[in-house]
Amino acid sequence: METIDDGVSSSRNALLDIAPVLHITIPYLRVDDLYRLMFTNKSICREVGRATHALSFIPARKVILDENMANLPKQFPKLKEINLTGCSNLTDESVECLANVSGMLSIALKGCYQVTDKGINSITETQSNSLTSLNLGYCKVISDESITVIATKLSKLKYLNLRGCSQVGDNGIRSLAQLKHLETLNLWYCFQGALTDDGISALAQVTSLTSLNLSNCSQLTDKGISSLSSLVNLHHLEIANVGEVTDNGLLALAPLVNLITLDIAGCYNITDSGTEVLANFPKLSSCNLWYCSEIGDATFQHMESLSRMRFLNFMKCGKVTDKGLQSISKLRNLTSLDMVSCFNVTDEGLSELSELNRLKSLYLGGCSGIRDKGIAALSRLKSLVILDLSNCRQVGNNALLGVGELHNLTNLNLMRCNRIDDHDSAAEVIAQLTGLQTLVLWYCNKLTDAGIQNLSSLTKLQSIDLASCSKLTDASLKAFLHMPNLTSLDLGNCCLLSDEGMKTLGKLTTLTSLNLSECGEITDTGLAHLTTLVNLTTINLWYCSKVTQAGINHLPVQSVDY
Repeated sequence: METIDDGVSSSRNALLDIAPVLHITIPYLRVDDLYRLMFTNKSICREVGRATHALSFIPARKVILDENMANLPKQFPKLKEINLTGCSNLTDESVECLANVSGMLSIALKGCYQVTDKGINSITETQSNSLTSLNLGYCKVISDESITVIATKLSKLKYLNLRGCSQVGDNGIRSLAQLKHLETLNLWYCFQGALTDDGISALAQVTSLTSLNLSNCSQLTDKGISSLSSLVNLHHLEIANVGEVTDNGLLALAPLVNLITLDIAGCYNITDSGTEVLANFPKLSSCNLWYCSEIGDATFQHMESLSRMRFLNFMKCGKVTDKGLQSISKLRNLTSLDMVSCFNVTDEGLSELSELNRLKSLYLGGCSGIRDKGIAALSRLKSLVILDLSNCRQVGNNALLGVGELHNLTNLNLMRCNRIDDHDSAAEVIAQLTGLQTLVLWYCNKLTDAGIQNLSSLTKLQSIDLASCSKLTDASLKAFLHMPNLTSLDLGNCCLLSDEGMKTLGKLTTLTSLNLSECGEITDTGLAHLTTLVNLTTINLWYCSKVTQAGINHLPVQSVDY
C-alpha cells in the first residue's frame, strides 16, 4: 500500500492533531475507513497500523484477494484479532501471511473454503503460545490432520468452530481431548465424515467445555450422547436433528445441572419419559423441542418448576393440548413462545397464557384449533412485540379486536388469514398499531383498496407483504406514500396493478426490495417510473409478460428476477 508523503513537518502536525483521539476511534472504524485514513501520510499510516489490534474484513469479503493480505504483517504489527468470515477468495497464501503476525488471539476463517490443512498448519506453528479462538466453519477441505495439529499445538485454545467441516472424523475429534482449556466447540453438520459415537465419546474428557453443538451430526446415537454426562460445566448443549437419540440418551444427561440452553429439536424418538430429565436443569432458560413429535402434555408438567425459562419452542408437537398450556402458564418469565402447528390447542388453552405478562413473542401459525375468541383474549399480553397468526385460516375480523389493543406490536403476521376483510373496521384496527415495522397480509385476498388505504397511519412500517391480495388496484398504493421507512414491499400476484400504479411506487425512494411478480398488466412504460428507486437492490418481475429486456435495462438495480 502506497501513502502520500506530505513532508516531515506536515506529517508530524497531522499526527499531533489526531493523536489524542486515534486510539479511541480506531476500534469503531470499518476496515475500508482504516485504510483510507492510512493513505493520508506515512506518519499516520504507521501510527494507525500500530494502534490497530482488531480487523474485520467482512465488509470487503467479496473483493478481498490474497495479494491484499501480503503486507498485513508489516501494516498491522500489533494485530491480535482478525475476522475473515466469508472471504472465499482467500487461499492458504493469505493464512500463511497471518502466521507472520505474532501473538494473535483470535482468527476467524469461516467460509474460507479454499483453505486447506497446509494453511492451518502454518498458523499453528507460530500462534501456539497465544491463540485462544479459531473459527474454521465451512472450511470443508480441512481434515483430521488439521484438527490433530490444532489439538497438539494450540494448548490455550478456548473456542473452536468446525461447523460444516464435513471431512472431520473420529481421529481428529479424539485428539481434542488434549485441549484442557477448551470452552466452546461447534461440530454442527459434521455428518459426511467418519464422525461417530466413538469420536464424540472422547469429548467426555474435555470437562472445561461450557458450550457444545452437535446438531445435525445425524449418525450419533444414545451411546455418544450418554458419554456427555461427564461435562458437568456445560451451559449450552445443542443436539438438534440427531434423530437416533432416544429417551435413554436424554435421561443420561441428568448430571448436567448447569445447563442454561438445550436444543433437542427434531429428536423425534424422544417421548414424555425422556423429557422428565428437564426437571434436573433448574437454570434452564431456553429449550427447543421443535418437531419432537412424540412429546405431549406431560413434558410441560416436568418443566413447571423451571422458573428461569424464557424461550420455549415446541413447534409441530401435535400431541400437545390445552392441558400442556396450563403447565406452561406457570413459567411466568417466558418472553418467547413458539407453538406453530400445535393443532390440538384450543381457545381454552390459549386463555391460560394471559398471565404471561412478560411474553414478547408468540407464534401461533397453523394452530387450527384456535378461534377469534381465543386470539381476542390475547389483549392482556401487553408486552407482546411479535405475533404470528400465519395459516390460521379460521381467524376472522373479531380476532383483530383484541390484537388491536397490543400497542407494543412491531411484527404482525396474518398470512393466509383470508377471512379477514374490510368489514367490521378490521383494517382500521390494524391501523391503530402505529408501532408496526413488519406486516404480513399475504393471501388476505378479501382486503380491498379501502382497507389498505387505512394503513397509511403506519408510518414506522419497514416491510409489508400484500402478495396475492388480488382485489387491490393502483389506488391502494397511495397508502405507502405515508411510510417514510418502507424498504421492502411485496405485491406479487396483485394482478390488477398497472403502469399508473408504478408512478406511485416511483416515489418510494427508500425501497430496497420490490416484488411485482405475476403483475401481468405492467409494461416497460410502468418500469420507466421506477428508475427513481436508486436504493433498490432486488426486484422480482416473474411472469410480467408485458415487460421486456429493454424496460429492465433502465432499472437502477443489481438483481432482477425476470
